[in-house]
Amino acid sequence: MSRNKRGSLEQRAAGNSKLFGNPDVVILPSEKSEGQKTRKLVSSIIRSAWSAAQDWIVAWKSGVSELKTVVGELVGTQQGDHLDQQVHHAAQQLAEAIAKMKACVRTMDKLLEELQNLQRLQKSNAEQPLFSSLTLQQMVSVMECVCDDYRKETEVKAGACTPLPSTSCPDTLNTLVTLWTHHTHVVTHQYPLKLLLRETQQL
Repeated sequence: MSRNKRGSLEQRAAGNSKLFGNPDVVILPSEKSEGQKTRKLVSSIIRSAWSAAQDWIVAWKSGVSELKTVVGELVGTQQGDHLDQQVHHAAQQLAEAIAKMKACVRTMDKLLEELQNLQRLQKSNAEQPLFSSLTLQQMVSVMECVCDDYRKETEVKAGACTPLPSTSCPDTLNTLVTLWTHHTHVVTHQYPLKLLLRETQQL
């Protein structure tokens, strides 16, 4: 190829480069691998958090059922009245339900801690969405709210049962049932967790 022809091709190539703009930024294999690993870990954490939340719901529903049994027997009783063995069993089951709810909260807190550790270790693209729309920091913020809601809800329900063995007042017992059947802090339909599941493409 002649020198003139080669020079002409180089000029045209340079012109095409200007026409199409700068080339795409090349993602180094290490950066790509790091991102994939982070996404995999985050997906696993969110999936485990969802599982813990479902276990909490199961324990809560069990607690509601046992509480209604206890309340139904306590209404109108007098101090010193003999209570059926079924009531004692239901009260024990209620205590176990509360313990399971607390265990689920501890699990979710540990998962939040793992997510926060990942955020601290994130070396690049912290301002970029990790999956589709949320950054890792935003996902951590959502998870913090979720854990806080479940923790407070559990404290409310457990605390409400404190006067249970020593009261037979219908108003107090009915209020207790209302506190258990309705959530004060946990969001209906678990929307925040579902948001994270959708973000991690698991819903």
